[in-house]
Amino acid sequence: MQNLLLTIELIPESTFFKSLHNFYKYHSNGSIEDWQRIKKKLRVLEGDQCWICGAEGGRLEAHEFYEFEFYEGKPLQNLMGIHHLCKKCHMVKHFEFWMSKGYDKKELVEHFCKVNKCSEEIFDKHKIEAVAAWREKNKFKWSVNLMELLRWSCGFEFEGRKDGSTEIRFPTEEEFEETRKIRLNQLGLN
Repeated sequence: MQNLLLTIELIPESTFFKSLHNFYKYHSNGSIEDWQRIKKKLRVLEGDQCWICGAEGGRLEAHEFYEFEFYEGKPLQNLMGIHHLCKKCHMVKHFEFWMSKGYDKKELVEHFCKVNKCSEEIFDKHKIEAVAAWREKNKFKWSVNLMELLRWSCGFEFEGRKDGSTEIRFPTEEEFEETRKIRLNQLGLN
């Protein structure tokens, strides 16, 4: 299969809604304003364009990129980056979610094929592979590791990147508030 710029990324069921965005939106230590600051910083770093297809202008949505690994025998989902995507690229990333909501499949398949300069047959093969990989991941209960991005966005420093916890490991309120202010100043977002 050819290298694809735009791919479908299906998150394991055990980590649905366990994201940095949801941390900022729902956790007592976070605030949606901090998430908005990250998005503004992405716009400064990446410009006013989609990180994948290069579409300019319009609404950009922050997408969290993960890598999956077994660390000391434990399944770990590591947040490795956040990038701005156009609405269509973001919807392709979460293809199955949007299909379950009744969104027009044809529009997303066309966008996938245009970005990747490929046929619908390549899309079909990629989707089958993405769903198969998702089924394999669902055989395990994954822990989510947000530390690398928390360190980037808020300046947290923890011993070791992989803690092997069974849930999202969040900083204490004191750690969060103290280091958030320092890091926001360093990033020029205060």
